[in-house]
Amino acid sequence: DEWVDKKEFKSLLVNLFYYNKLFWLFDQADAGKDRRMDFKEFQFCLSMCGVKLSPTKAKAEFDKIDENGGGQVLFDEFCQYFVSKKCPEAMTAYIAD
Repeated sequence: DEWVDKKEFKSLLVNLFYYNKLFWLFDQADAGKDRRMDFKEFQFCLSMCGVKLSPTKAKAEFDKIDENGGGQVLFDEFCQYFVSKKCPEAMTAYIAD
């Protein structure tokens, strides 16, 4: 339903915090401020996250996100990728149930 129950409130806050962090990462890496991330910006984002990949492996990961091959990744695509690779626990481990 459209209401957040008391027992759901903590999960809501965790998810808001998590996606706010993802947006911050995306925004910091988006040097062109066009709300799209190119490969160079993606590499910078990986470095901000402490992920060390060779340029070849980083390009392969970028190409997984950029399904249409346009050379740009949108925020929603970035979120889907990041959540699948960098799991939410990485940013929310400090929140105990």
